Amino acid sequence: GDLPREPGAAPPGKPQADLTTGNILRHVIQLAIPSALANLFNFSYNFINMLWLGRLGPSAIAVTSTYQYFFMVFVIFNQIVGLGSMTLIARTYGAREYDDCRRFIGQTFAFKLLIAIAVMVLGLAFQRWAWTAFGSAPDVIEQGVRYSTIMFSVIPIYFSTFTLNTSFRAIGDMRRLMFISAVSTVL
Repeated sequence: GDLPREPGAAPPGKPQADLTTGNILRHVIQLAIPSALANLFNFSYNFINMLWLGRLGPSAIAVTSTYQYFFMVFVIFNQIVGLGSMTLIARTYGAREYDDCRRFIGQTFAFKLLIAIAVMVLGLAFQRWAWTAFGSAPDVIEQGVRYSTIMFSVIPIYFSTFTLNTSFRAIGDMRRLMFISAVSTVL
């Protein structure tokens, strides 16, 4: 488990450098390269997924491609919370107000979890209607409902990874985020 921390002590994820001083271009590059690599790992996961699904046939690709549109509608709600909380987390971390920083990270996690549960319930309730509304072929609808049932059921876990992403980005710990993205992609 976690070691006990003194109140006000810095969280374990610390940026590689003090981002409040020094050359801004160097800081941007130090943050951008690991961030770009983390995004590349996430893209690789989806790309490899499509390669494997292509072997199952066009309806499997249609299912995952169409599901992404459903999912992106719900990700908007995650982004609203994530973008707002990122500012609060970054401000408190930069001001070395670590107790407030931890509190904002915890509140972000809790709020995103509530949103994820609502997304899961709505997704499961309206998935068949959505597949039909998109004009999917009958075999795509049946495969899509099976696929989206699984995907909507794990939305709370998925949104939790978004919270990690938000938190690490806000405190400038892009290397740890890149490492987590690499490991999760390989798994």
